[in-house]
Amino acid sequence: MNMLDVTIYDHDQPAEHLQPFLGVAAHAILLNVNDLTYDHTHPMSMAMSGMSMDQMMKHMPVIKPGEHIDPHLMFHVNLQERGAYRLWLQFKDQNGQIHTVSFLLSAI
Repeated sequence: MNMLDVTIYDHDQPAEHLQPFLGVAAHAILLNVNDLTYDHTHPMSMAMSGMSMDQMMKHMPVIKPGEHIDPHLMFHVNLQERGAYRLWLQFKDQNGQIHTVSFLLSAI
């Protein structure tokens, strides 16, 4: 299990008014560019850091509209091998617009 830390910015400041998107703070999809294996994950809260994966799945919090979402997100990702991965990150801003941003990452 690997961890990926992401901070969402609004111009040059951390975004302070994010909205839940499909019940969570954000969605991340990582795709291995060589063999097309992928991982779809959501950010975990610090309270979940000591839990097993089964416990995390049972206690996955649903974020309600209007709840504060910290722009500093921690994703647990399950990358099977080293190499290049395409990351798509989706989140919703304060105006209800869904943003999808793409990155190319190298897992070492």
